[in-house]
Amino acid sequence: RWEAGLAGMEALASTPDADRTAAVEEWASAVSGMVNDQGALDAWCVERSIVSIRVKKQDGAWLNMSELRDLYRWMSMDVSGAVPDATPEEMEAISKPDYIG
Repeated sequence: RWEAGLAGMEALASTPDADRTAAVEEWASAVSGMVNDQGALDAWCVERSIVSIRVKKQDGAWLNMSELRDLYRWMSMDVSGAVPDATPEEMEAISKPDYIG
């Protein structure tokens, strides 16, 4: 996560403060909106460029910290073997570990 944060800071280093602040606010607002458009997600805390997201279980409760750690770990793994009846599109999506920064 720090590498991604540092890369973002370096990319915006020469941008005037007001423009940089506006860009970060626009980005955080757009990300929060996309997250909140999903029924199982909630952007429950936004602090500058950090958008904290809650993830809902099927029973409507929110994942706890242990469950979120598992989800985070699974997002960095090829989990296609766990869903043998997935469609080709689903299989492609779950066979590619997501970049987590």
